[in-house]
Amino acid sequence: MAIIYIGIGSNLGDKEGNCKTAIERLSENGITVKKTSSPYRTKPWGVEDQPDFVNMAVKAETNINPSELLPILKTIEKRDGTAGRRALGPPVSSISTCFFMMTW
Repeated sequence: MAIIYIGIGSNLGDKEGNCKTAIERLSENGITVKKTSSPYRTKPWGVEDQPDFVNMAVKAETNINPSELLPILKTIEKRDGTAGRRALGPPVSSISTCFFMMTW
């Protein structure tokens, strides 16, 4: 079982709701969510002419290996409308694997 930490963020629409939806979708895809942080607001980085972000961190467990996990996370992002956006532009939700640790 691997312990993973995932960063989730949104800066469009119901930002907090978008983050919670992304967390629910993790659970639908073989990722067991163990803990979530409180939502926190951050200023955009890079392209600053966009709304502030709501970000959350997720601690989870999975038996999915890293090479299979990335496409799952990207699919969740695409379902929420990040496909085709400009680089560093506003996502409905964004998901990043921050840390992946195998435990035996």
